[in-house]
Amino acid sequence: MNQSDTNDIHHSLTIPKSIVYILAPVLLYGSVFLSVFAPLPVGLSSLFLGRKLAAIFAFISLIVFSFIVSPQISIANFTIWSNFLISLGIGLGLAEVIRKDMNPMKGIVWTGGVLILLLSTVIFYTTVKEDKSVKELVLATLEEVRPLLDKQKEFFEQSSEEGALEAAALLSQPELMASQFLRTVPGIFFVSLFVSLWANMFLLLKSNRLVNRMRFTNYSESILINFKMPDYMIVPVVVALAIIVYGEYFEVESASIIGISSVSLLGVFYFFQGFGIYLAFLDKFKITGFFRTLLVVTTIMMAGQAIAAVGLLDVFVNFKKLMKKNN
Repeated sequence: MNQSDTNDIHHSLTIPKSIVYILAPVLLYGSVFLSVFAPLPVGLSSLFLGRKLAAIFAFISLIVFSFIVSPQISIANFTIWSNFLISLGIGLGLAEVIRKDMNPMKGIVWTGGVLILLLSTVIFYTTVKEDKSVKELVLATLEEVRPLLDKQKEFFEQSSEEGALEAAALLSQPELMASQFLRTVPGIFFVSLFVSLWANMFLLLKSNRLVNRMRFTNYSESILINFKMPDYMIVPVVVALAIIVYGEYFEVESASIIGISSVSLLGVFYFFQGFGIYLAFLDKFKITGFFRTLLVVTTIMMAGQAIAAVGLLDVFVNFKKLMKKNN
């Protein structure tokens, strides 16, 4: 960016705009459905205002958020604070990918990989320092929040809703809860992380194209929609599925956890591929407007695994080529 561009942008910055850039990540993160977009204002501030101002605004946002969650120091609050810090880092990281004109999908993989590596390092350090396994750490955490779990158990025992008794029984078995946590949470984390990265990168690229006029990169959001996994990545999928079968058959818990987490990690990228195919299908039948948005949102919420399966099958079928032939 040349000096005149920087001066023009800084000139247009006002106090109300500054407040918006500071508070927007906090408000988005505090919402339920829009929390995934908390990194977006941070990334936009980097693209529109420059790295230094974006870093300053992100730091002030963190201070504001710290005042909100700090009145009661607990494991839950620390986890919320850490996740918000990660969201700020994601926004700054994705903006750097665009600034450096890096392939957006490679940028997503690198950003997600760095965050996973950092988290893995923290977990490894904690296990060594505490001289406990990951499962023992989870059990210790469950013990710390035992009063809260007991209240939840009482609620489920008095509830007449379907599945309430099963939930109450699970809450009374810490070992089983820890096992379920380790089997499901890593996969949920991987999916949430990369979906957040993809969604925010999509909107940042779109904003850079429409508002910034492709200032930093020649890539547009279309590269994310047309993403295709390399054909050889089917091999790790088969290996991960085999590890799950091995773990379940021989009751090796660690193997099951590794297999399920690996399938979730790979599956999210096949979801991106399947999502592009789904959008191409809607384009083929010229479905646009509100009905298209409704279909997309409903399908993602209710048939995400089916979209991932379409992406996986595309390795053998090539749905887009098939649709073009039919045309």
